[in-house]
Amino acid sequence: MLFLVKYEIRPEFIRDAFCMFAIMDEAADKAEQGDDLTVKGRWSDVGRARGFAIIEAKSALALAKFAVNWHEWAVISTETIVDDNAARKIISKADPAFTFDYSKLNDKPKGGESIFVIEYAFHQDKIADGYKTFAAMTEEQDKGDAGNNRPLGRFHNLGTGSGIAIAAATSTDDLQGWAANWNGMCTCTTSPVLTDEAARAMYRATPGFDMKLRAVKVKHGI
Repeated sequence: MLFLVKYEIRPEFIRDAFCMFAIMDEAADKAEQGDDLTVKGRWSDVGRARGFAIIEAKSALALAKFAVNWHEWAVISTETIVDDNAARKIISKADPAFTFDYSKLNDKPKGGESIFVIEYAFHQDKIADGYKTFAAMTEEQDKGDAGNNRPLGRFHNLGTGSGIAIAAATSTDDLQGWAANWNGMCTCTTSPVLTDEAARAMYRATPGFDMKLRAVKVKHGI
């Protein structure tokens, strides 16, 4: 099962959460996730102390066990989603004419790129038309729609007519051009984000990080 997880760190715990997240590595991530859950991608919106994650979990229980590690420090919401390939099959009731490759979902930005999360929501009276238009797109149309942006993945909540896209881009003009293609049907909110690796490196490089980390560990008896 695939889930979109959104989290926002409680103001009083921002330093605590940032410090503890910054010292985690691949082994710590794996230990936290366990055998029944995989974080397919995670991105931090540092300015607003929030973030997004795409998580594949074998059960709601596995997802809850993962979320409970952070629930005292953050407000966490979860919803079921599907990727482009599943969405097109559900909407069209047939196998899609082409499939999107999700193997680069967690890519680092390339030279000159930044990573962005685009949250979309169809206007209430445009949900059905919006998804029909999306499902009928050819591979050429889909690539043309994204323009100069580099899509990494897109995920949909078909029940609410909303979802997110993760993309790399070198220009905010390009991002706004992509959004403009759909502004008659939906609203799009674009947020610059960092991968886990970039966010952790940035946190560790902040002045006085070691002192802050020691204080957090003392505070929480770690």
